[in-house]
Amino acid sequence: MAWIWACYILQPDIVEKYFICAKTFTSQLEKIYPQLLQPLKEYTQQEVKVVTDDPLYKEFLDFKDELKQKLGKALEAEKAENDKNAVF
Repeated sequence: MAWIWACYILQPDIVEKYFICAKTFTSQLEKIYPQLLQPLKEYTQQEVKVVTDDPLYKEFLDFKDELKQKLGKALEAEKAENDKNAVF
């Protein structure tokens, strides 16, 4: 999943929105790619605190934990079933 998010954030329109391209490189196919990115803005601790204190953000974290617990139990059950059916 981390790989998918990394690919998503590298979309040109998203990169331009949040980063300044400090250096580029040109591929053998003559395509220009960003090589060194710098954040468009440095966020203060207060700005980060405002976002993380948002009830919607806290609701998301609660949902994420709940989902993790449910999926974790399902994966454990699946692994136990596979181990039980494994032939050595």
